[in-house]
Amino acid sequence: MRTTTCLVSLLTLLTVGCGDAYLKASQTFATAASASATTLADAPDFNHTLCSRRTQINYLKNRLEGTNTGDGALSGARIYWSQWAGAYKHSGDVEWQTHCKATQASDAVFNKALTALGAYADALATVAGEDYSGKDIGSLVTDIDGLAASIPNLPGVAATAIKPLGGSADAPGPIGQLAGALKTSYSKRRVRDIVKQADPAIKVILTVLTTYLAAIALEETQWESDTRELIDLFDVSLRAEPGSSPVRPEAVALMELTKFAEHRTHEIETTRAAQAATSAALQSLSAAEDALVKANGDNNSPNLPTVLGLAAQVLGDVAAVRVAIQGGAAQ
Repeated sequence: MRTTTCLVSLLTLLTVGCGDAYLKASQTFATAASASATTLADAPDFNHTLCSRRTQINYLKNRLEGTNTGDGALSGARIYWSQWAGAYKHSGDVEWQTHCKATQASDAVFNKALTALGAYADALATVAGEDYSGKDIGSLVTDIDGLAASIPNLPGVAATAIKPLGGSADAPGPIGQLAGALKTSYSKRRVRDIVKQADPAIKVILTVLTTYLAAIALEETQWESDTRELIDLFDVSLRAEPGSSPVRPEAVALMELTKFAEHRTHEIETTRAAQAATSAALQSLSAAEDALVKANGDNNSPNLPTVLGLAAQVLGDVAAVRVAIQGGAAQ
């Protein structure tokens, strides 16, 4: 029976020998994780870019409606673009400027967390073929802890969703815990040991990153709604009075509106596509990590085909991110 299982593994995993099945799956997982870390880090800073665009849309909407006025010390006064981000509220008592500053820090944490995942992938690939003497990512941990701590707890702001990746010297966060696993030495081919040691931290990291992207997706929905409202406001402002004839300046303005609407719609579509593919890649990577842990070094584990299948999905999702990024850059 064991021989039959081994033959099935040979066919399914396309390995060169039954004893290599687990290492083959581990190396494939490492390749997918490394590709994710590299490509996803090249994606636009989703949250900060979104905040900047929403700030602009919010200003233009209020400007067209004539509601670009302040409160408090600026009560009743007209507020224009140079003052808008620091004076107008995103939600509650949070100004757009404060919100966008938090998104810069959260995107930095996101990208640095991907670097940590890349270090894990490199470690897996190394252990599969040779002794691993450990790698110190302490400076990365320090950066992430500091950035996460700098993000205020803002209600209704996606940036706060990434704060759990931070920690301290006394209470290491998931990145700090991963650093401990990566700093340890592992013997050649003892992939199971490093997977087991790093898995608790990897699970949390991937969960937090996925939750963060889901929070951003909610704000993207609001961005899309605000953009539609803005385009409608532009359209209404261009309509001729009843009984009057359209004039050339009106026609030119309508053409410009069409270009604006097309550009903004494409921008929303490509951003959503890149964000969705990024989220899908992280979810597949998380599921592949689970399957690798369950395989527990067993060359005949039924979880190994799952690892390979999910790794292939990750690579497909990563390719979709590249396409979306290129599509956005083309505009």
